[in-house]
Amino acid sequence: MLDVIFYVIFLGQIFLLSYYYPWKTYERIAYILEHCPPSQYPKLYPNTNYIDPTIPVRGLVKTFKTINVITILIGVGAIFLAAINGYKPEGHGEETLIGLYAMVQFIPMIFIEIKTYQQNKLMRELSKSGVRKAQLQARNLFDYISPIAVAAALIMFCLVILFELYIANFEFRMDQKFITIVGVGTVMQFFFGFTIYWAIYGKKQDPHLSYEDQKKVGSIATSSAVYTSIGMSVFIIVNSAVKEFNLSYLDPVIMSLYFQALAFFGVGVIFRKFKVEDVNFEVYKKEVNNNI
Repeated sequence: MLDVIFYVIFLGQIFLLSYYYPWKTYERIAYILEHCPPSQYPKLYPNTNYIDPTIPVRGLVKTFKTINVITILIGVGAIFLAAINGYKPEGHGEETLIGLYAMVQFIPMIFIEIKTYQQNKLMRELSKSGVRKAQLQARNLFDYISPIAVAAALIMFCLVILFELYIANFEFRMDQKFITIVGVGTVMQFFFGFTIYWAIYGKKQDPHLSYEDQKKVGSIATSSAVYTSIGMSVFIIVNSAVKEFNLSYLDPVIMSLYFQALAFFGVGVIFRKFKVEDVNFEVYKKEVNNNI
């Protein structure tokens, strides 16, 4: 029965990370290409090396789709081979392969993020000579996310430490496992904190983005960091419990669910909170003076 559950969950990972969210990303780009042509929204296409500025975007989409198709084929092929060989989850290290495959699945999204960063950088360079106005308004963490969510992230990390101490019978044994979990966990908490700080107070990546949309972007980055922190803490506790109580055969299932949760609270929050139809694209028109 566990093998069937694993196959269903792993298929869910393939669907979510290599089809559903990539398709949502493609739909966003297609919407922009259809509704915001370069002739009317020149600031949205800073690359002037092409007669048709949409060419690099369409090339990006083609590469993005190709990588995802290859990733889907790899995943489906792995399931087929596992099924015909009668594979059943045993927790003998195969969860590592699940994790490696998930990282491969994230490559197209990382590719898109890199290209977006490069485009935003080019936008900033081209907009330096323009007259810019700043909309001054106090920015506070809890304007972007609920204090309950922040408290939950901190409490969950404290529970990680307490659970590790519980496993060690509350003896402060500075063994490799404890140091690794607490040390890496602490570093990640600081990383999440820096991500939130940069999202709220850092340089705006898109120089033309309206204040309202900028706040949405900050809220998404903040929510993603906080909920990812919570998810990471839950995963650490569950993973430690599995090993402590000799339930390693659950590791492949847990690993797959973990990466799906990362996608849901990471990439997924963009599609839930920042719908492309609601973006103020008027700021990308040539005649518009932006309020930043």
